[in-house]
Amino acid sequence: MMTLKAVLTVAMSSIALLSMTGCSSITEPEKEIVLQVKERFVIPPPAYLGPCDIPYTTPPRTHSELESAERDLTWQTAMSVCAKKFDKIKQWYQDKQADK
Repeated sequence: MMTLKAVLTVAMSSIALLSMTGCSSITEPEKEIVLQVKERFVIPPPAYLGPCDIPYTTPPRTHSELESAERDLTWQTAMSVCAKKFDKIKQWYQDKQADK
């Protein structure tokens, strides 16, 4: 009768021998990695890309305080509307990033 140590030694030797011969006889198929890249140009909607409206194209008729105040307010409003376009473009791009 074999001792436990002898049985374990034979078992470990058999496992080692089988694992070495098993790996050498099995060939793994070559793996092929395929990478496909598609380039897409995504731009914001045309409404966000249009030019800003210019409220006046002519110089003021007079330099009165009332007319200046009115023109200043009109310009400020027009520039605020124009600045919001940039915020909308920024938000549009952030939404596109979140969709990925």
